[in-house]
Amino acid sequence: QAAAMAKLLTGGLTITMPPSRPMDPVSLAHKRAAEMVYQVGGWLWRSSELSALVQRTPYLAEDSKDLWEYYQGLPLERRLDTLLILGLTGELLECTDLATRERCPRIRRMLDAYTFVVGIACMAPCQVFYTMHRIAWCYTSRQALRQAKEPPMPMLRFGEGRARLEQAVGSAVGSGGDRWRSSSTSSSSGGGAGYWIGTG
Repeated sequence: QAAAMAKLLTGGLTITMPPSRPMDPVSLAHKRAAEMVYQVGGWLWRSSELSALVQRTPYLAEDSKDLWEYYQGLPLERRLDTLLILGLTGELLECTDLATRERCPRIRRMLDAYTFVVGIACMAPCQVFYTMHRIAWCYTSRQALRQAKEPPMPMLRFGEGRARLEQAVGSAVGSGGDRWRSSSTSSSSGGGAGYWIGTG
């Protein structure tokens, strides 16, 4: 009965949600750069370690220093096992005569290049993905600014924003106090003039 009553009461009520607000260019650039690095990390066998890029995107990073501090907190360690697996795969292809260098030179050169790139990411993962993210961030920032219909608001740090807020409040209070003092002075002068006329 309670369910039927609730359905009856809300039957003619339609709730319309407002459209979602689009992301600002700064946040959009961070989001796109993180997704790009995460996708490339999947090809380099690092998707599990880089999942934090899409789960905890560094939206508050304002420069390369902040981005480097973010990457130092990620669990990116050397992965020699991955490099060993790729090396053994190449030797297996050579020994089993499946894809030797004489029969399939292009495939082996591509495998060598892929092993080289993965090896660099395995030996210095933090530096590799940080540099990749910084390049992607520069590209996505320019792309987001071109697509933006209005210029973005500058992102202020907490101390700078607080100082500007205090300055604005102080100026507003000061101007209001000056107006109050001027109005009080004019009121008192007007009252004095009226008293002088009445007594005269």
